[in-house]
Amino acid sequence: MESKKELRNALGQFPTGVAIVTTCDSTGSKVGLTINSFSSVSLDPPIVSWCLCKSANSLDIFKSTDSFAIHVLCAHQESISQRFATKTQDKFIGLSTEASRLGPPLLTDYISRFICSKYCSISLGDHVLFAGRVEHFDTKPGEPLAYLRGRYAAVDEVRVAS
Repeated sequence: MESKKELRNALGQFPTGVAIVTTCDSTGSKVGLTINSFSSVSLDPPIVSWCLCKSANSLDIFKSTDSFAIHVLCAHQESISQRFATKTQDKFIGLSTEASRLGPPLLTDYISRFICSKYCSISLGDHVLFAGRVEHFDTKPGEPLAYLRGRYAAVDEVRVAS
């Protein structure tokens, strides 16, 4: 069997988008983290998913919340991605946010945003998969922030299939 490092390198060949997922804890404090495991699951009903490592400090918060928001980041937002990927206490300092009717704090700079009620969570290996029913979404113009081979990447060209 290959090593975990070799597996990680092989998985890193698949380019992903970069997103921030947000919610509030039981005291109303804002919680957020960077993900690259965001995926569409179903259009009818509209369901999306993302994964969180079982060792993450915020795991219990996301397991107990009823809602979360996923913000697909713009190409210029590497620093925001890096901020939310750390264990910094208040990742929201200096960021523009707005309230949502479901509860999670909403970032105002993104290219797509999905406000979700939690559909289910499933323990899978060393991660928990969270699925959310999309209650509202919107998009803005811009280029997405991508991740490939352990680094941020640009999406330089979109090809039209013929």
